[in-house]
Amino acid sequence: MKHYKILVSETYHRDLKAIIHYISHNLDTPFTASFLLDEIESTVASLSTIPHRYGLVDDPYLFHKTFRKCLIKNYIIFYKVHEESKTVMIHRIVHAKQNWIDIL
Repeated sequence: MKHYKILVSETYHRDLKAIIHYISHNLDTPFTASFLLDEIESTVASLSTIPHRYGLVDDPYLFHKTFRKCLIKNYIIFYKVHEESKTVMIHRIVHAKQNWIDIL
């Protein structure tokens, strides 16, 4: 089985930090935030062995750029698979109700 290296953008780190902070502090549910973080980290790590498990984004512009999306609870992770370098680049994580096409 091929293994891909997982790379994450600074923007993804900022997105994730903001999401976890909001859930922990604004919603006052630190256990929910911790559980969500574990689920996100587990899903991202699993992309190292099966990076094509999630489909391409159905927006024509993002589809052409080969963005894939993965839904975790109310959040979408956007990433790209680079076959030539055997890497998966995680670009963003946003709330599903956000206008994510404009964000990307």
